[in-house]
Amino acid sequence: MASKSSVFKLLIFLIFIWGCSDSNSANELGDGDFGEVSFTISGDIEGSSTGAAFFDNSTSGDFGDYYYELIFMDGIDGPETYRFSIGRYRGESFSPPAAGTYEIDGRPFNFTAAYEDATGRLSGTDRYTDQHCDGAFETGGELVITATSGSQVTGSFSFIVAGFDGLSSCNLLGYVEVSGTFTAVPYENLFF
Repeated sequence: MASKSSVFKLLIFLIFIWGCSDSNSANELGDGDFGEVSFTISGDIEGSSTGAAFFDNSTSGDFGDYYYELIFMDGIDGPETYRFSIGRYRGESFSPPAAGTYEIDGRPFNFTAAYEDATGRLSGTDRYTDQHCDGAFETGGELVITATSGSQVTGSFSFIVAGFDGLSSCNLLGYVEVSGTFTAVPYENLFF
């Protein structure tokens, strides 16, 4: 029969081994649970970054809207500095996009893009979009979906969006160009 001291030492050893076996927390990027985006940005904001990538698809028409969105963000393990999305919105049900190349142009029923700088570095606005001022500015780009399933969507994107000093004004503040690659997982993963 083992002594209490031996059992205690064995228990401490097992706890130590178990604790070392997975040094990543469930909320850390890179463990696959939150997907990943890697991108560069140029124009009024310069740099490159990585973060989480999700896809979300409403086939039920909640609030009268059907949509398919790719959502990119950081801040899962720290302060948020950016978020951006590429999405398609309709008033009627439609199928999720298959692998292929899609235009981002902000026109009804096509893909649209928006970028938001959460640090507030910009003067007058922190939001850029291709859906403002009815095509008065050069915006848009391309979304390439290379593979899609119910648990993962992979692809790349490149788009230009314009920034304005409020959504009621077409006073142009500038442009940003965003391009990168992604592996997105279901948006529900963010909440479990």
